[in-house]
Amino acid sequence: MFLIFNHTLTQKQATDARAMGVNEFVSLPSEPLRLKEHLRNIDPYELDIKKIAQPFIVWLSGLSQKGDYVLVQAEHSFTVYVAHWCYCNELVPVCATTPRNVPHEVQKGETVHKSSVFQHHSFRKYQFYQ
Repeated sequence: MFLIFNHTLTQKQATDARAMGVNEFVSLPSEPLRLKEHLRNIDPYELDIKKIAQPFIVWLSGLSQKGDYVLVQAEHSFTVYVAHWCYCNELVPVCATTPRNVPHEVQKGETVHKSSVFQHHSFRKYQFYQ
């Protein structure tokens, strides 16, 4: 399973992935491409999502094989683009599901502050309208 997300895989996530037939986890490289850093800091001012996603797609293209799972979870437009690319290239894009647990949310003008608790529930395959 290729891991395109900003967190460390939890033990439950690893167990669930193995139950789906995954036997290897491939994290984003720190060097030389610095993909981990790029994923954490997706430029909100760059409107061309293809330009942002291209280094990740090049990385996946060079390592993945038909049927490989790809956990894609990041900034929304990036996630949609990469998940769709995976689907079109016969990879299996998945996301991690979690019950929604937001203990509090405070809004001040244009700023929203929230605290979220994430607890892995399962993996879900991305599905695209046909």
